[in-house]
Amino acid sequence: MRRVREVLGRLEREGYPRERSRVVASLPFSFWKGLFARRYEELWRTRLRHAFPGAGLRREILEPLTNLHLWRNRIAHHDSLLDQNLERRLEEMVGIANAIDTACGDWLATHTEMTASPDQPPALALLDQLAGQAMISSRQRTSSQTRLQAAASVSSVVV
Repeated sequence: MRRVREVLGRLEREGYPRERSRVVASLPFSFWKGLFARRYEELWRTRLRHAFPGAGLRREILEPLTNLHLWRNRIAHHDSLLDQNLERRLEEMVGIANAIDTACGDWLATHTEMTASPDQPPALALLDQLAGQAMISSRQRTSSQTRLQAAASVSSVVV
């Protein structure tokens, strides 16, 4: 509740109305993940499980949320993603969406594509996909791939 009070105070100081949507959007990812901690087991049993009818146990949500939270933090801090299992992160996102509503999970799985080949790391495959979707020019894409490959070679030397 401390985080909710902090958000309400900040919204008030900044002159925003106390709207539910603003409060929800202003709470950090860690707050939402924290709702699935063991200390909130009673909250899971009495309330939260109804929001996730496709999940049987609280940890079925907590484990992928924890992984996605760590992954999001790596992205936010510009950490290398070349060693990340992007296919697994996508499976976790789809799994959480399915726990909420199978139609939502099906839509996400249908509209998200991730392809990689043995000679192309998943990060570059994702870059290719994003390049195609965003219509990035070939020159820009090649430059981005070169930067990713240089980062990969530096990472392998450091390790």
